[in-house]
Amino acid sequence: VEAHASLGFVLTALGRLDEARAACAAAIALAPDFAQAHWNLATAALLAGDFETGFREYEWRKRHDRFRRDFIDLPGRVWSGETMDGRHVLVQAEQGLGDTIQLSRYMTLIAARGARVTLACDRRLIPLLRHAPGLDAAIDRSGPLPAYDRWIDQMSLPRVFATTPATIPSPSGWLAAPDPAAVAGFAAELPAGRRVGIVWAGNPAHSNDRRRSLPPPAVARLAAAAGARLVSLQLGPRAAEAGQYGFHDLSPRLTDYAATAAAVSALDLVLCVDTSVAHLAGALGRPAWVMLPYAPDWRWMLGRDDTPWYQSLRLFRQDRPGDWTSVTDHAGTALARYLASPADASPMTQ
Repeated sequence: VEAHASLGFVLTALGRLDEARAACAAAIALAPDFAQAHWNLATAALLAGDFETGFREYEWRKRHDRFRRDFIDLPGRVWSGETMDGRHVLVQAEQGLGDTIQLSRYMTLIAARGARVTLACDRRLIPLLRHAPGLDAAIDRSGPLPAYDRWIDQMSLPRVFATTPATIPSPSGWLAAPDPAAVAGFAAELPAGRRVGIVWAGNPAHSNDRRRSLPPPAVARLAAAAGARLVSLQLGPRAAEAGQYGFHDLSPRLTDYAATAAAVSALDLVLCVDTSVAHLAGALGRPAWVMLPYAPDWRWMLGRDDTPWYQSLRLFRQDRPGDWTSVTDHAGTALARYLASPADASPMTQ
């Protein structure tokens, strides 16, 4: 059983999705309650754009060893999409900050079913998401919870709303930087000309960070291709690298996601790896070029340079596992072309 499930995982990483799904199905046939096989099947199905299978199987994450400890089964009834007539739905954020931002688009759909909606999320997101359309409140998930009539885990919302690639809500963006004065302040501070931000590394604690973050030589290639100072939005241990590349460093000012949203809104383009800033840019409807590993996270699918989740994002993919040279060469060439283009040129057409 484990051999079939592991084979499915490996085949998914190789992009052989039909074979991966067959291997996972074989594991499930032998052990119907084997959560890892269901999870691997979910990943392969979502990468293939089969959201019906993918999000159904994604429910098994709650029994997967990788995620189980993060789930809290709240008392009371789970919301399943019914009309609420003014009653209160509590949405529990889960997994990473980018996941929370990505799925915050569903708050308007819950509200449209007559619900008052509260999102319990990481406190760093509250200054941004408390303004999200459809939300009545955003609260710290580590604190006391309010009374509610129904609750739901946030990553279950695509299944509840039977989402397909063609029906993803708000792909053009749904958030705005909460403080227009902060946007104007960043715009006044930044260098003249095209303003391009960069994030080259994710959270080092993330299980996939070794594969998704750029090594220093790749960052250096992008810096050289820009021919001008890029604007660093990098946080965490690698933020200090900004100086060695000559980047304009905004990291001391990015104290929460409302501040980062203001900075992104003052830029013409963001270059980033698969981290929360990619989701933030897409949610704001701001242009971003996302550099992806050969085996990407499920939401980026395969074989395309766009994403149905965000109309303002363009994807740059590795040609081979671990090959950041092809990505940075491709992105660097497009960046140089964009920087030399007329003032009204879109970064999405370079």
